[in-house]
Amino acid sequence: MRVGWYESAFHHTDEFGRKSGYGYEYQRRLSIYTGWTYEYVEGSWSQLLEKLIAGELDLLSDVSYTDERAEKILYSAEAMGSEGYHVFIAPENKEIRADDFSTLNGKRVGVNKNSIQEKLFVAWAESHNVTPEIVESTEKTPVLLEMLAGGEFDALVTLDTYGNSANVIPVWKVGFAESFFGINKNRPELKQELDVAMNRLFEDNRDYNQQLTERFNKASTVNSFLTSEEKEWLDRREVIRVGYRDNFLPFCDLDDESGRLTGALSDFLSFAANSQRNATLRFETRAFQTMEAALQALASHEIDCVFPLSISAYDGEQRGVISTDPIISSEMYAVVRTADHQGIERDRAMTVALPSGHPSYETFVKDHFPNWKIAYYDDNEQALRDIASGKADCMLVSNYRLSRVNEQLTKYKLSALATDEVMYVSFVMIYDTAMEQQEERDQRLLNDLDHALEKHELEVYYQPKYAIQSTPPKLASAEALVRWKHPELGMISPENFIRLFEQSGQISILDNFVWEEAARQIAAWRDQYHFTMPVSVNLSRVDVFDPGLIATLDGIIQRYGLKSGDLKLEVTESAYTENADQLIRVIGELRGKGYEIEMDDFGSGYSSLNMLSSLPLDVLKMDIDFIRNIERNEKDFRLVELIIDIARYLRVPVVAEGVETENQLKLLKDAGCDIVQGYYFSRPLPAEEFSRKILKNVR
Repeated sequence: MRVGWYESAFHHTDEFGRKSGYGYEYQRRLSIYTGWTYEYVEGSWSQLLEKLIAGELDLLSDVSYTDERAEKILYSAEAMGSEGYHVFIAPENKEIRADDFSTLNGKRVGVNKNSIQEKLFVAWAESHNVTPEIVESTEKTPVLLEMLAGGEFDALVTLDTYGNSANVIPVWKVGFAESFFGINKNRPELKQELDVAMNRLFEDNRDYNQQLTERFNKASTVNSFLTSEEKEWLDRREVIRVGYRDNFLPFCDLDDESGRLTGALSDFLSFAANSQRNATLRFETRAFQTMEAALQALASHEIDCVFPLSISAYDGEQRGVISTDPIISSEMYAVVRTADHQGIERDRAMTVALPSGHPSYETFVKDHFPNWKIAYYDDNEQALRDIASGKADCMLVSNYRLSRVNEQLTKYKLSALATDEVMYVSFVMIYDTAMEQQEERDQRLLNDLDHALEKHELEVYYQPKYAIQSTPPKLASAEALVRWKHPELGMISPENFIRLFEQSGQISILDNFVWEEAARQIAAWRDQYHFTMPVSVNLSRVDVFDPGLIATLDGIIQRYGLKSGDLKLEVTESAYTENADQLIRVIGELRGKGYEIEMDDFGSGYSSLNMLSSLPLDVLKMDIDFIRNIERNEKDFRLVELIIDIARYLRVPVVAEGVETENQLKLLKDAGCDIVQGYYFSRPLPAEEFSRKILKNVR
């Protein structure tokens, strides 16, 4: 038999000269029933089709049916499979985008001449109102892929399966078609033999086509290349933050000794790290005691995805999350009393003990055992005791974790029965276009910082602080607060960029600018008003670890003829609890040179009283959240009084920020607060306005 051989996903020759592939395996299997031997005639698929029509071939695999072809060749009675076709692009192509069909207009798209994919693509292009330039070719598919990589085509239409093996990215699916064996029109006896052989094959194995598809032609569900948009997202984020359930082997666990992730999730992430040909994926993992805690962290954008979870599409919609395709399937068992011969029943109103904070189990019960009553437990041991005593009827356990509860089952005389149902677990994540837009905006701000400094888009505002134990309150100092007047995005509040610069490590650039500008302004006001008003500036954790910090600050002070105490340094309480030893050392050196240190946001962190007594600081500044509700919430006011007492114990003044009403001011004054700032006195002001409204009135 003269059969066509074209290098493709259907027919492949490896480096050892061995043949394989869907079409090759199919033909070998048919030879069992027909006794045929094969002479392989090589060429591109288009060339081989012409040879088949011309009678120079007897058999050609993977031929889609058209009425035009049916006049020139014979077809097998049964299909040998079905194929999907995609528009593919090279990985570096950033012009053609999946979300915009019009990006294909005018682009050169390669297709096999007279192929079904050409017809499908033409129809697809018409239905989507796009007008590409179609380039017909009779070259073999590997050559067409090289032409795509070399830029001779902007896109190529070919089999889905090339998304697995070639350096290409699938963009749009244009259609699919059943494929048949094509037979020489002059060999009707071959068609009869072939039809009998295929009929016998399907009698022996009705799933043969599907099995071959699984082996050779299954389109990958994960592209081996990141798209340009995906790569840009990854470049912005650098790492993918994964939340997982702690102490849940063999799925995942935080090893106590090494501090590393272990289990199936660790293996999966190790594989995924190098699964993309144009990027290395980096993962940052974080353990959670419950999946509800992980989902809360996901909702607040502290992590990017959660594993392992099994939630229904409806529950996902309610939570605003989506699931990947399942990663692992787990047979579920029900732990019941051994003496209870009723076993488990779907229709009986059984009470099932489920762990609190893990919605996967609730989803499983609702999907498969909707008549069961759910009782939630924080402690598995208590759940097992309640099953043994009859307070609950059963508990669900994965087949992968049965060995971990065998000892307890024996202890409480319990048995594990198969539910005959499977739980599929996936990664869960948020897809939020608003979040995506925010990420793009954030990246733009990071990119624009240097330009903003060069073009003077950043401006320091000043908010006055008043000593309130005197009557009337007396101006004591001010706080420097930076604002960004972006030429396109408008005025940007610091809440929208400070965090970004802290995460990216660029905060030192911003801090240095504010220090310099504040010192310059202190000197300018001193020269104008003949007194020096101190200004507080932020000192970030990144600054503390800069070996040149003290030299930088000293240089600024000397440049403007100031004293160290004129530039007060605010450090957040949380900074004291991270790398405390080094921070305390650096703060001690700064205080030794005369700089005053304010602990900002006090009460928002976790400082202990013992720790506070040893910290080098000169001022306590209360977290603004305490001040907001002191008029309405007695508990908050008592906390404020406690903080003021702590400050007295430490013999340092206390500052309250966010004061907006006269009643707040009175409460704070009566409680013994020393200094306040807030809208009651003034909002943050540009330097010129601060000078006009605040400093001119100082006597």
